[in-house]
Amino acid sequence: MSPRRRPRNKRCWQCGVEATTKDHIVPRNLYPKRTQAQLLTLPCCDTCNQGLSKDEEYFRLVMLADWNINEVGRRVFEESVVPSLHKGFEGLRMRALSESRPISLPVGGSFVDTGLWSLDSNRLNRVAEKIVRGLYFRMSGQPMAPDMKFQFQLRPDDELRELILKTPWHPRPVVIDPEIFIARHRIARNESGQEASGWLLIFYRCVPYFVVAMSSDLQRATDLDAVPNSAPVEV
Repeated sequence: MSPRRRPRNKRCWQCGVEATTKDHIVPRNLYPKRTQAQLLTLPCCDTCNQGLSKDEEYFRLVMLADWNINEVGRRVFEESVVPSLHKGFEGLRMRALSESRPISLPVGGSFVDTGLWSLDSNRLNRVAEKIVRGLYFRMSGQPMAPDMKFQFQLRPDDELRELILKTPWHPRPVVIDPEIFIARHRIARNESGQEASGWLLIFYRCVPYFVVAMSSDLQRATDLDAVPNSAPVEV
């Protein structure tokens, strides 16, 4: 096997040490095994690259646990998730089972026994934050401030959906593959350097993840609503 090629004169986008590999901004495990989608990567060290690997497996499992996933999502589920739940990922399988509880749902005049899954939002949010920080770095060439405050909502409720519909998103979304991942964003700053940004991450055309990031000394992201949007994004 040929030795792995290291990025030249690059620093890890997360910690700043010498980069030894590349990190996928959107986890590689969300793609089919064979894909022609654009794989957005950043220089990374081995430690940071593996830091969220277990959380990314869990994140994929949750993103694909939706009745409305598209054909690409079903393909990823059959190719990767089903085999992983049978062998090699006993910890993930047991964690998923331990976080579910039995319930009965009315179906066609009778009841069907199934399970209700209690999600580990901390694990999901860590991956969502990494995606947002990676996109920001890719757009700006600078890391997002380490002390930014984050707010997350998977599958926004009706009230938040109304806000999302009214948000003046940047006119150019980040599209890796519309069947896999789309991101809309808005970034606002003031003269003091305070910053707030909103990110709408959409997986498999049906699973929305809304993320707000704001400077630690801001009380509300809406404090910067009047500041113009950021420059056009190139990815």
